[in-house]
Amino acid sequence: MGNHPRGEGDWTGRAEWILQPDHIFRSVEALQAAREKNGTSIGMIKPLSVTDYRVEAYSAEEQREFWAKYQSILAQQELQFEPEQERTVRPLPPPEFRFQVKFSLRRPRVH
Repeated sequence: MGNHPRGEGDWTGRAEWILQPDHIFRSVEALQAAREKNGTSIGMIKPLSVTDYRVEAYSAEEQREFWAKYQSILAQQELQFEPEQERTVRPLPPPEFRFQVKFSLRRPRVH
């Protein structure tokens, strides 16, 4: 399993760690096999090639729906299990765009 970097908000060390060759896999199945073999719980899938991508802006209505749902969730009563570790909740803004990436993990078979 090895040591992995921890930190509050700075992902620089984590990025360096995840980009090591032992953490990059050719498929989800390869990552799952590593989990079964040695307990690997996180890794990056590196496709053979990116074949297409699409970017679409979220509409103003979708963003309003996000904030309405967010406010509804915040309005629910929370159970405080460890009040001494209470942290200020900072809202995560809705994404402005949705992305779809199509990729290939395997070379085409030649018959």
